[in-house]
Order: sequence, then C-alpha cells, then structure tokens
Amino acid sequence: MVEKFLDDVGLDVDDTIESNKAVAEEEARQTEGSGMPVEPASVEGKLIRMAGPAIPVSADGKVLPPYDKDEDPCSNWKLNIEHIIAKDGFAVYRDQAGRLTANLHRLYINFAKFYEEGGTTGQAKPDLDSARKILEKGTKVNFKTVEDLAEIWYEWAELELRHDNYDKAIRVMQHATAIPKDTKINYHDHTLSAQTRLFKSLKLCSFYVNLEESIGTVEIETMTRYWSCG
Repeated sequence: MVEKFLDDVGLDVDDTIESNKAVAEEEARQTEGSGMPVEPASVEGKLIRMAGPAIPVSADGKVLPPYDKDEDPCSNWKLNIEHIIAKDGFAVYRDQAGRLTANLHRLYINFAKFYEEGGTTGQAKPDLDSARKILEKGTKVNFKTVEDLAEIWYEWAELELRHDNYDKAIRVMQHATAIPKDTKINYHDHTLSAQTRLFKSLKLCSFYVNLEESIGTVEIETMTRYWSCG
C-alpha cells in the first residue's frame, strides 16, 4: 500500500531527515516532563475534571480512540516511513526483526524507482536527484546480508545506465567495489558491517567487470579488483 500511494503519503528524503529530528526533540521533551503524568478527563465518574486534555466521545457517550491523522484517509498529512518502520515495526516486533529486515533493501530500491519513473502513474516529471539520494542513503544502512547492500549499489548503477549516464554508472561501481587497506577480511564474518565486507561480493564485482566490458576496455586495475573479490 505504501509503495502504491507513495506520492500521496510519503515524505521525501530531506523532509524525512527533518521529521526525524523533530521526533527526537519531541521524545526528549516528553522524557524530561515524564515526572508529572497527565491523565485524561474522566467521563465515567460523577465529575469531569477540566484540567486534563479533552477526549473524543460518540453520540451515546462512549469513549472513542484519539484522532490520528496518520490513519485518516482524508488527511493530506505526509508520513515519515522510516519512523513508522522503527516505532511500529522494529520496536514492537523485536523477536521478528529478521523477517522485518529481510526485504528492507527493496524498500529503498522501490522508493527510488518511484521517483525515477515519475510516480505511480508515470505522469510526474522523473526526479533522478531524489532517486539518487534515496539509494545513497540505502548504501549507508547496515543490512542483514552483504548481497542486500550490493543490490542497492547495482540498482543505482542500473538507474544511471537507463538514462545513458555511463560515466556515472562506472563511478558508482568504482565506489562500491573500492578495496580497503585491510583485504584480509572474511566475507562470512557477521560481526563486521555489510559495508566492510562489500568488496568481497563476487556478484557485485562481476557486475562491475561486465559493465566495464560493455562500455569500454577493461583495464588491469579493474581485473585486479575483480580477482581480489570472493
């Protein structure tokens, strides 16, 4: 549902960052003032306290759940998808974190394609800059597997290729396959981040070499980079 109606409900990257800051500040303020909890006004007793916040009631006097603009289909309020995933996903279903993160990389990829393709209907102007920002942000996420991270990188390269930005596609893959100073890293060492082990991804390196072969001459450095993987 989020992917289908992303143009209507989702914040863009910059707005998401600002929203995350605002959420953090609000949570900090609530923590500081948590010493004096505020109780809602009572509608079940004989007296109604006017000091508490107002609560919604139905025509027959039954207490209704508080209004939530995030759940109102008529509201034009934009959602902070990252915050929803963290608060209503990871925080609530900690014991199922593996399932929740299994396709997290696809969220970034599909979000980027949404901007690249001009929205769900394709009628909006393609926004490649926003698509790149989303994919760049995805490359900084410590995904569960290296291959999830690798998929973000070659989807980014594919985006550039689809728009004939061949030099940019090469630079993206050069960045993705950059070899660190310490090459004695175990690909299967899950105590290390996905970013640290990324250069060991044979699938990613193979993609890069195929890209070089299809665009121009593969240099010695490229082949050395390829055989260093795995």
